[in-house]
This record gives sequence, structure tokens and C-alpha cells, in this order.
Amino acid sequence: MKYSVVKFSNLEKTSNRFDPEYYHPENLKLLRRLHSMPHKALGEFSYVTDGIHESIQFDDNSPINLISAKAPKENYFDLSGSGKISVLQDKNNPRTRLSKDDIIVSTVGTIGNCAVVDETILPANSDRHVGIIRINRDFYPRFLSSFLLSKYGHFQTLRESTGNVQLNLFIYKIKEIITPALSEKFQLLIENTCLKANDLNKCANNLYSQAEEILLAELNLLNWKP
Repeated sequence: MKYSVVKFSNLEKTSNRFDPEYYHPENLKLLRRLHSMPHKALGEFSYVTDGIHESIQFDDNSPINLISAKAPKENYFDLSGSGKISVLQDKNNPRTRLSKDDIIVSTVGTIGNCAVVDETILPANSDRHVGIIRINRDFYPRFLSSFLLSKYGHFQTLRESTGNVQLNLFIYKIKEIITPALSEKFQLLIENTCLKANDLNKCANNLYSQAEEILLAELNLLNWKP
């Protein structure tokens, strides 16, 4: 059995949390590690908001992707389950319209999954089940998304999630996530590694599609429909 003994004076005043999971020894160990190095709260260097709060107007004929909680995975997007948002609703919601290098975080469901927006998913807008992080300075987007997916970031998104029926990660809690202020050289290494990995993944998907097409053609099943 693991337990923590925490002085009342050391309880985190902003959390209003007294549950044992919040003060689990492993959580406190990771927090101490983060506080032992140069760091910043995420809200200090970025603008954080969420998506559209009103009901989504879907339109299959629209070119605009709707990004919801199921879309961000681990540094990539899966749009197979995403719909299209109407052009009119997108126009009426410029705050939630996504831009290149926005970091999208799932705030319900698989909380903490995140990915960085690039040209392949634009134009796009988002609903209230994701957080949108727009970096102002000092940090590279794919370094930050990789940190959020690491154990030092992921434990914070899970730890700060609250709710009885369904857990939610609220925007003000995303702003409080402790982020290590590592060197630009190291951040750039992570950034470029992620970009290369994305390129290789796209190449692999294209080759898979080509191989599948060749196989179906050889079997005379290329245009077959059940």
C-alpha cells in the first residue's frame, strides 16, 4: 500500500482537492522533479481556449473538418471519425478556427491525447471537447505536444481532470500545467524528429494504398463492390 503524508499548509490551494489520488506518491515525485528544473506554467507562454460550445451544424458537403476529442492521438490526427462543419458556422466562430501549429488536446474521453495542426487537416474548426493551445514564445509546438504525451505531461492532464460521471480537463487547468523550459537546441531536436516521423508516416500510408490497389487489380477486384 502506498500513501502520502501531506501537511495541510502544503496542500495546493488552487485545486480544492483532498483525494488520495491527487496526492499519490508517484504524482508528488514527478511534480518535485519538474519543480527542480527551470519551468513555466503553460499559460505563461501560450493562449489557451476551447472549441465551439453550441451544437455543431454538420454538412457533408463542407470542406471544413471538425476536430473533436477523438481526432487527436499521439502527435497525429485521425479524421476517420470526424465530420464536416458548415461553412456558415465556421465563419461565425473565428476564435475556434484552427491554424497551423495550434496544439489540440482532448479534454474528454482519452484525456491528454494531442497533436499539432498542419496543412493536411486545414481548413478546420473545433468543438468544446478539445483544448486549443497557441504558443506565443519560447517553446516549439511539437516539443510541447511531445511533453504533454510523456509521463511528465500526461500525469498532469489526468491529475487535473475532474468530474463524477465523465472526467473533464478544464481550460484553466491546462494553463497550470508545469512545462520544463529546456534549451532551444533540445526543443528543436524534438520538433524536427516529430516532423520527420510525420513525413515517414505519410509515405508509409501512401505506399500501403498503392500496394492495396495493385493487389486488388491483380485479383480483378479493383472496382468490386459488395
